[in-house]
Amino acid sequence: MTKLDFLFKEDYLIAGVDSGNISNKITYIDQKGNVVSLNIASIIGENAETTAEDMPDESADKSFPDDMILHLHIKSKALPKNRTNAYYTVGEYAQISTNDKNNLRETSSDARDKLGNEIHVVTTLAGLALAAWKSGKTNKVDVPLSFGLPIEEAKQASSEKINLYMGEHEITAIKGPYKGKTITINITDVQLNVEGVTSYLALAFDLVDGEVVETEFSSQIHDEFAIADLGAGTLDLALYDENGLNSTKSTNHLIGTNKYIDLIMKEAAELKEFDSIRARFERVNKTPKISFTREEFMRKFIKPEINKMVIKPKYSPVFKATWQSKTADITKIVDKYTKEYAEEVKDKVIRYFVDTNVGQMIIVGGGLLFAYQYLEELKDEDCLFPPSIDQASFFTSKAYLLKNIIAEIEKQSIEA
Repeated sequence: MTKLDFLFKEDYLIAGVDSGNISNKITYIDQKGNVVSLNIASIIGENAETTAEDMPDESADKSFPDDMILHLHIKSKALPKNRTNAYYTVGEYAQISTNDKNNLRETSSDARDKLGNEIHVVTTLAGLALAAWKSGKTNKVDVPLSFGLPIEEAKQASSEKINLYMGEHEITAIKGPYKGKTITINITDVQLNVEGVTSYLALAFDLVDGEVVETEFSSQIHDEFAIADLGAGTLDLALYDENGLNSTKSTNHLIGTNKYIDLIMKEAAELKEFDSIRARFERVNKTPKISFTREEFMRKFIKPEINKMVIKPKYSPVFKATWQSKTADITKIVDKYTKEYAEEVKDKVIRYFVDTNVGQMIIVGGGLLFAYQYLEELKDEDCLFPPSIDQASFFTSKAYLLKNIIAEIEKQSIEA
């Protein structure tokens, strides 16, 4: 396929956004024409006009990347009416830098309203600004935006809400490596996708050096198949039959990883090894928390062991959590709740096979990584796992990006 020249325009950025209840995944095309993904925790610090002014630009946490120091001034009509010109800290940096915890906002484990939610709007705009800066964009950039909603929420979305992002949004970096830089994100088009429905695009195609190429994995996908997208808040099931997407039999369930991560964090904090640390919180009437965000907890204590397990299938993970000066083995707790989550997922997957008579299901989403050791047996149930499991959480945002590119190609063909 010919190189897509429009991807390389200086004032242009094309992106796919998967805004979840743990993190917001932004996938875009960089200046070389390749796919790049960002992950921003779904947490914001409001009223950040003076927040973190005395803090150094570098986080004390060595595993925290400098480019995720997101202290921003955002001007946008997509924000709540009283905050269209506001200062925010964004992602994990919001937790690190916000002194008044009353200003912190994090999605609840069962949050359902994604469209128009302030946390999702702020993290989306922050992600697009970061993508633009990383791609060397300056001043103003036109962005056709592709994002998604759970099946049931998408059915009820009004055109007014869908077009919330249309128009210009001005973002200025207050701190971090892009300090002092201002970018205007001009959303020229908005494309709403249904979660799980477009995931096959990310499995069947890739974009290399500005050219769409077919993946080796595509040859393993049958003519009729289903996709299970294991997300933070929902389990989305989409069926593809001889007529394409079967919207009648596609559905979603309120089964997500957030609930189980919260349970792991809560039970881990109650271990006897942490008695003295927990007592400190209780003395000042604060809720004991090993980590202040799910993203931080997963990044520090869970994902490193899962990555080892994916690389070495026979590896037996040992999960340990460090809380202030104390460290405890939380392997049994992690095993208990990842297994519970996996059993819920497996039950819905098996039932879907029975209810639809589909012969193949592809499993994607962050939940696949979260409970990998217990979901792996689904391979014996006619289920396919993507080849790059470590990128499983980005398949949805990548699919939105590819759908966006296809729409832009079609638009340019019509204009020509």
